[in-house]
Amino acid sequence: WIRWLDDMLSPLGFGTRPFGDASGRCCNPFSQEQTSPMSIYRACRDIALPEYQGTCVVQLEENREAFEVALLGQLAVVSLRLLTGQFGSAAVGMVIFVAGNQARCTLVNSRLTAYVCMGSIST
Repeated sequence: WIRWLDDMLSPLGFGTRPFGDASGRCCNPFSQEQTSPMSIYRACRDIALPEYQGTCVVQLEENREAFEVALLGQLAVVSLRLLTGQFGSAAVGMVIFVAGNQARCTLVNSRLTAYVCMGSIST
């Protein structure tokens, strides 16, 4: 469970180690040297849009493409919710979108499990 929790929180800059990691980061994804607007933008971009890790399995890649279309549809719904003033449901939808996109791009078991759990709870 600790490893799963660390996998889920590490992209956000939080870790399960109580005193931080070797860089001195502890419960703060944006340390003093990283508070410029561009570094915050890059950190948010890296969380929402992780690097895609392709595979050689054709069926898996086809399923990931279909998942990408579903996530784009979810992003459109989140955008429309923002436009209509439904900020709470838009925030929940955005969290689920980020979790789904991380699961799609990285294929890490903990992120796939978290996305399935969030999706089943939100419906």
